[in-house]
Amino acid sequence: MIAITALLARLAPAALLASAPLLVMGWILPVLSVTSFWVARVEHSIVGSLGVLIGDGEWLLVLAIGGFAVLFPAAKILIGVWAWLRPRSAAGALKLAHSVSKWSMLDVFVIALVVMTAKSSVVADAAVGAGAWCFAGAAIASTLALAGLAKRQEL
Repeated sequence: MIAITALLARLAPAALLASAPLLVMGWILPVLSVTSFWVARVEHSIVGSLGVLIGDGEWLLVLAIGGFAVLFPAAKILIGVWAWLRPRSAAGALKLAHSVSKWSMLDVFVIALVVMTAKSSVVADAAVGAGAWCFAGAAIASTLALAGLAKRQEL
């Protein structure tokens, strides 16, 4: 167990550096492709969907998706950078970010539910796009990074 903890602490900066570009790709690449009536195909990205929701005035959804998919993951990475560069001053923020990092996968779960629902429909089909995989990778990498940075402070 000590060897795994030490490895996690050692790999934390690499996981943190990998999470940032993965998160940006998760925002801009399609997370979901929906095909209706076997002809019309629409791809949805997180940023594109936020733009549509803003245009439609769906402010509650904008706040929910913007918070869970944009602000929280970005804040998690920024807290990780802060904890990497100035470990002592970021200790409290690091613990808080690590303890709530389980919510990072909420969007991936919602995408999976939409895909499952569409696949059960006769007139529509859905597929997970590259953006969802990048977003999931960013969530996992940043969670591992925060855990490793927390272990670094304990060592």
